[in-house]
Amino acid sequence: MNDLGVLRLSPDNFTPPSRTPWGGRRILDELKAGLPLREERRAYTVVGESWEASTDPAFESEVLLDCQRIPLGHLLEARGPSILGEAVWNGHGASLPVLVKYIDAAEDLSVQVHPEERFVGLAPGESGKSEGWYILAAEPGAGVYLGLRDEVGRGGLEQALSGEEDLRPLLRFLPVLPGDWIEVPPGTIHALGRGITMLEVQSLRPRATGVTYRLWDWGRRYDHEGRPCPGGHARQLHLAEALACACCELDGRTLVHTAVERRAQSEVDLVARLPFRTSLVKISPGRPWSLPGEGRYELLVIYNGRGTVRDARGETWCFRRGECLLVPASLGTCELDGDAELIKCG
Repeated sequence: MNDLGVLRLSPDNFTPPSRTPWGGRRILDELKAGLPLREERRAYTVVGESWEASTDPAFESEVLLDCQRIPLGHLLEARGPSILGEAVWNGHGASLPVLVKYIDAAEDLSVQVHPEERFVGLAPGESGKSEGWYILAAEPGAGVYLGLRDEVGRGGLEQALSGEEDLRPLLRFLPVLPGDWIEVPPGTIHALGRGITMLEVQSLRPRATGVTYRLWDWGRRYDHEGRPCPGGHARQLHLAEALACACCELDGRTLVHTAVERRAQSEVDLVARLPFRTSLVKISPGRPWSLPGEGRYELLVIYNGRGTVRDARGETWCFRRGECLLVPASLGTCELDGDAELIKCG
């Protein structure tokens, strides 16, 4: 490990079906098709989330290095400044500033809200968070719930919650299409709708777990293994905490950026109001795209196609759909070639 090149992160850091019973099959059958997955992960009936790049203790990524699986946090403890870059290392230590995951929703996700970093209700080891969603696939009529309808307000929400009412009439539903980018700042009441597969980037405190406060779960009940069961138990709600940090006046329509423009050999910045860097990159055969060495790491999440990364010394690494690469800060300028679409973030 004296001379680290491009780091390949494990492609099967999946949440178990008991944790995300609402998941579908797109991650397994499409995004990860043909990749070397562990047999027990390949046997999952559904996969709701795949944590592509994470130092969150809940689901930490592993680096595939010299036929070993090394926890990413361990590698950052040993080689953090050369991997992350001095500025990131000084601010975050042996942890990534972001968490990146695929989400595949076969059912509506719960209605929830995330606190901001300064929220007084956070316990040690907990983090507020901001999120960005890039829509990869959406069935006809699929959409997201972002904020409340204009006529509702905080009073209407509190009244509905106290009466255990259906929240659907209160929420703003917005149809989405593949290629849409959605910003979810702290305080946004939101839910991902069924039939959507997306790539999510979120910010976190160093070595902390992001907090989600659940407002409503569509009246569903589950058995002890997380499967839908009419006679089972309901998921825990966090009404007081969610109301304390919710921004009920936020207009969800301002958070959706439809049909993000993409051109061959282009990089399009996606983030406008969120505390991390994310851009969309499309590369074409025979026309290399340069990844400038700027003294900090880059995450490359390949969601379509395949290609290669070549550093200044001429060393080359292959990549394909479903993989996530971490390019260390010490590697300097690299070139990407191939026919692929990816998200660059960090």
